[in-house]
Amino acid sequence: MGAIARTWRAQHPIDLANLPVGDKGSSPGLVRSRDVAVDSPDPDPQPDPCRPRRHPVWLSLRPGHLSLPVAAHRSWARRTGRLRIRPRDRHRLRREPVGHGLDLLRLVEPLTADAPPLPAEGGSTRQGGTGADAGTDARHGPHERRTAARPEEPLGTLELGAFEGWRIEAAVAGLVAVFAFGAYASHLLRSVGFWDTAIFQAAAPTLGLTHPTGFPTYLLLGWAFTNLVPIGDAAYRMDLLSAVISALAVATLYLVIRWIGATPAVAAIGALTFGLLQPFWRTAGRADPHTLHVLLALALILLALEWNRRGRPHRWLLAMAFLFGLALGNHLLMVLMGPALAGYVLLCEPGLVLAVRRIVGLAVAFLAGAGVYLYVPLRAASNPPIHHDFAPTTWDLFWRYVLGSDFRGSMGFLSLDGPGNALGALPAFIRSLDAGSHPAIAMAVIGLALVGLIALARSSPRAAFLLLASAGLTLYAALNYQNADIERYYFLPVAILVALAALGAQLVLWSRIPAVPSLQIVTPALAVVPIALLALNSGRVDNPSAECYAQAALQEVKPNAVVMSWWSYSTPLWYERFVAGERPDVEVFNGIDAIPGEVDRRFGQGRPIYVIQPSSTLARIQATYALTPLNACGVTLYEVRARG
Repeated sequence: MGAIARTWRAQHPIDLANLPVGDKGSSPGLVRSRDVAVDSPDPDPQPDPCRPRRHPVWLSLRPGHLSLPVAAHRSWARRTGRLRIRPRDRHRLRREPVGHGLDLLRLVEPLTADAPPLPAEGGSTRQGGTGADAGTDARHGPHERRTAARPEEPLGTLELGAFEGWRIEAAVAGLVAVFAFGAYASHLLRSVGFWDTAIFQAAAPTLGLTHPTGFPTYLLLGWAFTNLVPIGDAAYRMDLLSAVISALAVATLYLVIRWIGATPAVAAIGALTFGLLQPFWRTAGRADPHTLHVLLALALILLALEWNRRGRPHRWLLAMAFLFGLALGNHLLMVLMGPALAGYVLLCEPGLVLAVRRIVGLAVAFLAGAGVYLYVPLRAASNPPIHHDFAPTTWDLFWRYVLGSDFRGSMGFLSLDGPGNALGALPAFIRSLDAGSHPAIAMAVIGLALVGLIALARSSPRAAFLLLASAGLTLYAALNYQNADIERYYFLPVAILVALAALGAQLVLWSRIPAVPSLQIVTPALAVVPIALLALNSGRVDNPSAECYAQAALQEVKPNAVVMSWWSYSTPLWYERFVAGERPDVEVFNGIDAIPGEVDRRFGQGRPIYVIQPSSTLARIQATYALTPLNACGVTLYEVRARG
């Protein structure tokens, strides 16, 4: 295709409107285009189906339509630019993959000399040149008067992968990421937090072990970031890492929305709207691996779409397999994307199931990425300072740990009650879309997403399958899962829903704006959506009292004390104990079910015992022991003493 780019004649563009289509009933003629491929190399005698094939461009002239085979790995803008197909004629073409790295551009609506006149592209009207009539643009044919009305394009006309060029798109995506990062950085949690936030702030810098399923990819990334970025303490650096990851996720979503056919403005508005939704905004300001899951999932979707568009090179599949294994090491939610990715790949390349050597290569690439899980047994054998209730030092404990077997009671998507549970939890998911305002907003988003999905399915059924399966499987599992902050599990489905809604808004509104001048205000008005979300989220900073509580609690307890706490309150104590280095003489015991048995076992061994437990557990302890309350920055800490 490079030879084609060097030899086509810009001064003699191919005008689809004036190409002959042959006589009715005649056999299809096949003519080599003198203007396009005069010195293009001949096809390889034995082409490699895994690589884009170097092929001359032929014009297949048939009664009533035109077919153009072109390199499938070229973007639409560059592909059609080489052939001088006018942008306003693109909706008359349909892409059909024909294999060997080629796509077929089929003219589904004939362009003839008596076709209705179309307006020329931007610029002033020029006379002269090759135009036959006065008032025509010299660059176009005589049937393209600039004063003619533009016909309404059919709903669902998409330009898939219509990038302006990766450098330009990367620059725009970078601007989107910078804006999102600025919004997140303005509300970062400045210190240690409660609950899961604190365990990631503590385990990453110390290379410890969190609760199942381990999250080794996130921990290793956090360890590298906290050692390379000399800003603030370890807790702040982990929160800053979350802001960086979230901003990159928003930028990747922008590229996905652009790929499915949205304009840069619509894609930017859609991506920032998702990034500023309150659940994602809140998580972006604190340490949490769910933001990395969204980034890796969207990156895999973008890689898969580009892999197909670029002619399905095998090295892209290897990169996808490696990244999938690495993403699996971040969060087991990635398992739910496996069927979607595998189905998309097989729909695009069915012959892959018989390519044993390629499948073995993909398996090796996947295992190389998933090998990050070796972190778990290696660190467990080193007795890290921070670890879960049990150390995964045997194979049985390892699989119990990485598969999250202890949480299976909270997972109902594999049971027969799964569909009913999903329907019951669906209203909570819909409420996460309305930005805390009116349910009608959520319904409007869903309606626009359906329009976008239908249009995408008409243009690329396989791309629609990939997005729908990725969102649907993840959402179904999340609706059947019980978690204190379940909205984090909705991030990927919401991101895909917003992407389709942005596309639907463009198709519904943009196709009507040129015909109705009063609707022209809609374009800048949509930019108000992320701005309004930013204003609503201002000041919503997570409670910074965890640092105050942890420091006060460690100051209150006596030397060589044992603090028996539970998860939400144990994790900030671990951070102060092992990362900040406060009170190394104090032991923090985590658990609820083991209390009061652990109190009975340790009482009388000479170490002061303090408890922070739910009221039901405190009642059982109080039946045997006396409890003396102490105030730790608003949290009540009880010293356990003998009665009498």
